[in-house]
Amino acid sequence: MQTLSELAEEYIYSVGLLTQQIASCNERMRRARQNGDTEEMYRLRAFLQDLYHQRMHLREIAHHLKNYYNHGDRRIH
Repeated sequence: MQTLSELAEEYIYSVGLLTQQIASCNERMRRARQNGDTEEMYRLRAFLQDLYHQRMHLREIAHHLKNYYNHGDRRIH
């Protein structure tokens, strides 16, 4: 069984993979723009929005997992 911290690290790793995929997609977008391929640009833009959305959620989940036990003032005494 994994700890919450270990699970958070897996999410962070996935964020890195998505970041690489975003970079690749941005490069494809640049090439499509150079070629004037508006259909490809439209498709890639929609795909990029989805990737950015996924990455944001993975980061949020990783943050919550890492800080699950750090409730600050909300701790039960």
